Amino acid sequence: VKTANGTLLAIDQFSSGLLKSVDNGVNWTTSGTNSGKSITRNANDDVFILNGNAVLKTTNYGVTFTNITGNLPTPGSFISEIFLNTNNELFCITNANGITDAAKSGIYKLTNINGVNEIDKKMFASIYPNPTQNNFTVNATASIDNIIVTDVLGNTIYTLKSSAISQTIDLDSQSDGVYFVNITSGNKNQTIKLIKN
Repeated sequence: VKTANGTLLAIDQFSSGLLKSVDNGVNWTTSGTNSGKSITRNANDDVFILNGNAVLKTTNYGVTFTNITGNLPTPGSFISEIFLNTNNELFCITNANGITDAAKSGIYKLTNINGVNEIDKKMFASIYPNPTQNNFTVNATASIDNIIVTDVLGNTIYTLKSSAISQTIDLDSQSDGVYFVNITSGNKNQTIKLIKN
């Protein structure tokens, strides 16, 4: 798949996982360890992969994944394909591994793929404004230990050790584009996609 900023993503169904190219396919790097057999993306550049019998979502090119399998029939069903329709709704084609079972074979629409309900339990931080023109603020429910900002190539452009629950970060010297803000607080870790324009 090709993202809005031109990044190419591919899935290796054997061992390499999610692969990323920023030079139109000349060079590829491993972006995520989850392998799979189907990949698609929506209009927000959220990427979905079919990993075994699970559907995984990443909003940061494979740095972290969320299992959004949700309402698919289990056990005994086999997911053969994932796809998005023109309304950015995610569907899976499943079968019952060669057994006639209408309850486990068909086309299923996945719910909660928009990234709100599925990660509520993990969310402890937020950023605003997003998109931003220069500064943005990180707010957390507990003291922040570290904030790391990376670009789409995975390069670290900003790091901060903190003990506050709110921090303002200046990206004025950075180019417009997509960035990832990784926030650590105790044993909690969260990555948020940030757009600078």
